[in-house]
Amino acid sequence: MIAGVPGAGINGVFYLFLAVWMPVRRLWHSATRRQTSVQWTKILFLLSIAIVMTLTLWAEFVGIERLDVFLIRHFGTYGFGSRAADAIAKLAPRVTYFPFILLVVVWAAMHLLRFVLWASSKLNRSGVASLLIGFLVLAILSGCRTHAEGLAVYQPAGFNFKSAPASIRMEHDGLDEFYQLYFNGMAASAKTDPYGLAIANQVLGILRSDPSYIVRACDLYAKERRETSDAKIKDRAGLGMRYCDSLLSGKYRIAGEDPRPVRKIEYAKDPAPRGDFHKIILGRSVIHVPRGALIKTQTDRVTRDWLEAFHPASAPWDARPNALFPSHEGSRVAELAKYTGARVVPVWGMKATKVGDDWYAPDATGAPRFEISEDKITDYPSTIVVDDHTAISNDTHGISGIAWDALDANVVVGCGDHPGKMDAAYYLAQNGVNVYFPTDRYSGRLIGARTKGAIVGSAPITKTAAGADIGNQPVAIGVNETIVVSKGCERYPLWYYDTPWQYFTALRDYTGKPLKLVVVEVAEYGKAMNVVEAARKAKANVLGIRVKSRDEHDAVAAWLRENPAHRAVLFHTAAYADGYRLFAEFPRQTTFGDIRPAFE
Repeated sequence: MIAGVPGAGINGVFYLFLAVWMPVRRLWHSATRRQTSVQWTKILFLLSIAIVMTLTLWAEFVGIERLDVFLIRHFGTYGFGSRAADAIAKLAPRVTYFPFILLVVVWAAMHLLRFVLWASSKLNRSGVASLLIGFLVLAILSGCRTHAEGLAVYQPAGFNFKSAPASIRMEHDGLDEFYQLYFNGMAASAKTDPYGLAIANQVLGILRSDPSYIVRACDLYAKERRETSDAKIKDRAGLGMRYCDSLLSGKYRIAGEDPRPVRKIEYAKDPAPRGDFHKIILGRSVIHVPRGALIKTQTDRVTRDWLEAFHPASAPWDARPNALFPSHEGSRVAELAKYTGARVVPVWGMKATKVGDDWYAPDATGAPRFEISEDKITDYPSTIVVDDHTAISNDTHGISGIAWDALDANVVVGCGDHPGKMDAAYYLAQNGVNVYFPTDRYSGRLIGARTKGAIVGSAPITKTAAGADIGNQPVAIGVNETIVVSKGCERYPLWYYDTPWQYFTALRDYTGKPLKLVVVEVAEYGKAMNVVEAARKAKANVLGIRVKSRDEHDAVAAWLRENPAHRAVLFHTAAYADGYRLFAEFPRQTTFGDIRPAFE
């Protein structure tokens, strides 16, 4: 007795071939009036056996596929489950088709041998050897090509996920640590967040080029779509399913029509100050956040962060105040929620549109309006690609990515380090919504802007009897004082150090006063101490600087202690714990880049 998978051996396949060939041969003999001893009853009996064997082979294939799906659904979170599922997915077609291929190979080998024997009688030994080597090389190349074909992840055109490993290594000790954080997050969320777990599997599937994760992501999107009653979640989950199909097939949709044209934002500003003024007061602007306020914010660096592997499998809308991102916008949102008991609502699932070569976020009408930093769409593996001009941002980033769904908020909190984010902040404020961006690289563009709501950059938050205030920490600067400002080169992340230079240059242009600016370039990230030292050498009393690191904090703090007349205007600083505490430590000597300065 020979044990094995029924019908999967070469003997079984050879039987199937002969059983199918017998009625063909019998019909041919009948048509040519040739005699045959094989009767139709015997042929049909043998053919029925062949049909049963074929059905058995099909059932084996279905069973293997079901085992693959079972492993992906229930064990795909763990490395061994994913690897086993991937191996089975590759095994299934081989078990089904390999016997047929093997039969063809045996048949071809037999005829090849006959050809070689014939050739040996015609050629010398060296000719036969060359012929055999040639056939061997062709066989190896053919085998390599066959092995390379199989399941794969086909990434959409124009998306740059190849840069992700370098970014991951900047934030983690290595890719293994990053993946382990994802596995841990996925295991913790396996029974609670199908949508968030789908995003995590999608991210891993794209970064690891592992189709088993994509299959599981599709299944989880489908689960969320079946179970949710929320129309928006249902829609985004459906798009996620379709995107997973495209990742596995390589077939992506083409937009049926051109995107709507972009309506540019025009700033309305107060006229420049007139008359002879001697002081510029920064920091009087304030946002009053009442108790129970509605705060709308971005997802990235607030509720989750794909790059930091922070809550990688949590749903984007999961905004527990005690579980927000511990720095950047997350830390400031948590502080506001602590002081006011505010309801925090992340804006997620933004539909981005590509117009020309740039990506835009919509306004409240759905029209593309605010330019998005391209990497926040094309470099984020959590993005859902809809077609060649449309993508869904799960990890929304910046005021531009959340303005479309934030007109009902008391205050909007998000990143402000892109011109499009300033456009979105102005749009919201024009509609009476207060806007706070702890990262304020381009706030100088809004100096003098006249809006219904308040716009405040990298300012401190203080608790009040009514809730909390953002801003309201004024400092006066004489128009004839020397101001030492930092500047960074045009290279990430050093370019954030040019925020003070950009702001004071814009302030100079707006006021028409020839401010005495001493510009100092920062050459090493987190090491702006040379700017402080330059202020000492220039005997300046005003410093415009970005403070991120502990070393920078210590340098600025020491300089402020040296003289009560020393004042620091802090930019792009409220996002970082070391820089942010300077506001509380020196409330009379520190302020922020106010877009609504006062003049006396």
